[in-house]
Amino acid sequence: MTGLEITGRGAQGLPEEALRELRQAMARLERGPGLVPWLAGAAGNALGGVGRLVAGRLGAMALPGALRAAGMQDRLGRLAQAALVQAFEVAVVGVRDGAGGARQVGTRHVGVRTGGGRTRLLVAASGAAGGAAGLAGFAPDAAVTTLAIMRRIARIAQEEGEDLLQLDARRACLEVFALRAGVPGEDADAGSGYFSTRLLLQGGPLMRLLAEVAGRYGVQLGQKLAAQAVPVAGAILGAAINSGFLAEYEGLARAHFTVRRLERVHGAAAVREAAAGGPAA
Repeated sequence: MTGLEITGRGAQGLPEEALRELRQAMARLERGPGLVPWLAGAAGNALGGVGRLVAGRLGAMALPGALRAAGMQDRLGRLAQAALVQAFEVAVVGVRDGAGGARQVGTRHVGVRTGGGRTRLLVAASGAAGGAAGLAGFAPDAAVTTLAIMRRIARIAQEEGEDLLQLDARRACLEVFALRAGVPGEDADAGSGYFSTRLLLQGGPLMRLLAEVAGRYGVQLGQKLAAQAVPVAGAILGAAINSGFLAEYEGLARAHFTVRRLERVHGAAAVREAAAGGPAA
């Protein structure tokens, strides 16, 4: 290690720039309190005063009884798994090297970043159609939205230097659907929930990972369904909710793959020590 490399390192042993990126990523991964209030707020802002009133009530409510029923939860789980499998096959397994693909491991490809404007338009249109159709339009909307989200996750993974021809990188794309914003006070150690979730999902066959992720993602779909069920301007509400849903997973993906990139460059142990606020080995 040279003196130039030592200079500019922070107290946790990582370079200052790496520490800054890690702190931003961990702050995003630990943000609370969850999807329903956030989505409801986004929808409320889109609808104005009446929407904000409805959204405020929605943000504080539990899922309706019909959505809490075991049968509905099972249906949501099956819907989530079917949507994830299809999206994974198309958006991740089907990826080949092409324009914008990032193959150099460990390097941040700022030049090939894309804003996802087309994806946002697609999910907004899907949400509008699903919201206008009510419960009958939810399954098609969920399939389209999940595929669009998976495409953005795969693109973000490439932008952060992942090689999607590698199984580990593909599994990491699925892991994003199992991550969620942390609840304040849930974990005493900063980042412990995120790293614990990753550890839980490691190893085992791909189908078991899909099943585990689908169970968690099904809960998020249930929250999305509850938000879209508010009988106020369904098409507009559905578009706003889908836009928020996509933004939530884009943020989680960017943070997740930033951490993985830092681990490849500086070592997993050093990054996790720094995330916990301790000295790196």
